Amino acid sequence: MLAMLLTTAQAAPPVAPEDARGSIAIYCATACGSLSIDGLAVRDRLPILSKTPAVAVEHWGLEFGLPDAEHLQSWGSGDVNGVLEAADVMVVSWSGPTAGAAARVAQVGQAALAAGQWFEDLDSGMVYDSAQFAAAIERYAQPAPDITALTLLEGAQADDGLRLVMHGLGKVGLPDLVMTDIQAGDENGMAIALSTTAQTLYEQGLSRQLSVQADQLASPTVRSTACGIQGTSTLQKARPAPDDIVASLADVRFSGGFSGCAPPAAPSTADAPVAAAAPPPEPATLQEARAAAMAQLTGPLQEAFTVGLPDGAALMVKAPFRGPGRSVEWLWLRVEQWRPDGSLIGVLLSQPGRVESLDKGDEVAVELAAVFDYVLVNADGSREGNTTGRFL
Repeated sequence: MLAMLLTTAQAAPPVAPEDARGSIAIYCATACGSLSIDGLAVRDRLPILSKTPAVAVEHWGLEFGLPDAEHLQSWGSGDVNGVLEAADVMVVSWSGPTAGAAARVAQVGQAALAAGQWFEDLDSGMVYDSAQFAAAIERYAQPAPDITALTLLEGAQADDGLRLVMHGLGKVGLPDLVMTDIQAGDENGMAIALSTTAQTLYEQGLSRQLSVQADQLASPTVRSTACGIQGTSTLQKARPAPDDIVASLADVRFSGGFSGCAPPAAPSTADAPVAAAAPPPEPATLQEARAAAMAQLTGPLQEAFTVGLPDGAALMVKAPFRGPGRSVEWLWLRVEQWRPDGSLIGVLLSQPGRVESLDKGDEVAVELAAVFDYVLVNADGSREGNTTGRFL
């Protein structure tokens, strides 16, 4: 269910790492360049607990190993295929107090950009090309940082439902976050809740109970993609699974709901047919994936649908429907009408599990601003979209 409660009053409180630390592997087409980071003490190895900022640089060469093609396909962002032919590898690790951790991530990242062409965040496993890495690093350098940029939401199916883990928060001194027992239809909402909880933790500090409110977030990036979330996250110390490699892990139980997903402003695509539209940049996070989907929906796809899709083509969207209490169920529908006011009329393709007033095949209306993702089925059977699918 969307609303999940803590089952024991005696559960251990969440525990944060003692400091903030991270590591980046730098892959280079030829020899890696030098790495210069002003203001950080250079050490042969980092201390167990850093009271002052420090950095360690190791020149591994190809002994470090390279990600394989399967890893790049799953966790690559941008044009990362060149990593397979990299000639040199360098690893930079850093640590320091949690205060100023986001700015430290930006500082180390900007130095790494000058040394190589591809970058692996070793705390999340994500691999980036220069453009995608620079965009992520910039989000840590903002006055109100988005600390979800260099993170990974990874899901694994278990007997009791989906287990969702957010990796990579240790670089800003937070525990990684986990949600368990997520039921079918709740994946999107819980992914939003987990990433918004992470941002709230950074802005408000680690607490056993957090008020998670989209309109109160300082980060404009996270605020714009938080789907109007309103609720409470309850945290406790989590027991890592056998495959988890984390310094600390906090279990999150979220109770609340969403008021919609406001789309970002999209560039004009006048006179551009959908087939000629440039594909959106490869998203590196769930927030970027959702924004990429909305940019297509509010631009070329809206125009193409208005003009008329080719015979055999169809547009499907995923949207939230209110269930019992404050719960939300995310369902797919095939779009039949696109009204001038921005609302969509369609036929439900999913069988609701909790919204008892609806059945598969029912005609429904949704607001475009609340849509989470889309799939465009072309006349030849090929598909586009589902940009959030890789993160869920």
